[in-house]
Amino acid sequence: NRRHLIRETWQDRTDQQSNDVFHSDTVEEKIALVSRFGVTIYFPRPSDQEYLDIVRGLAARYPDMIIPEEELLEKAKKWGQWHGRISGRRAHQFINDLRGQEDEAE
Repeated sequence: NRRHLIRETWQDRTDQQSNDVFHSDTVEEKIALVSRFGVTIYFPRPSDQEYLDIVRGLAARYPDMIIPEEELLEKAKKWGQWHGRISGRRAHQFINDLRGQEDEAE
């Protein structure tokens, strides 16, 4: 995913508009910059309690979401087990799915 840290446009890929003799070398140099100066951000897997805290926090953003906290956390645990590793992203996906189910029920 390092390639996506540097903005690239379709115009960058056209040899005719740029006067580069070695266009592919120019593109590779841009990518090499990421290798030299790219920053890696590590997001560790949250503990089960941290995951549930994230779910609570995300659910609090939607006051129209009416679900008892015990039921919310139980569903979040099942969601996390069913969909693989728990993470902040999984918690967000769970809340989005839950909100979608509520919209369908209405």
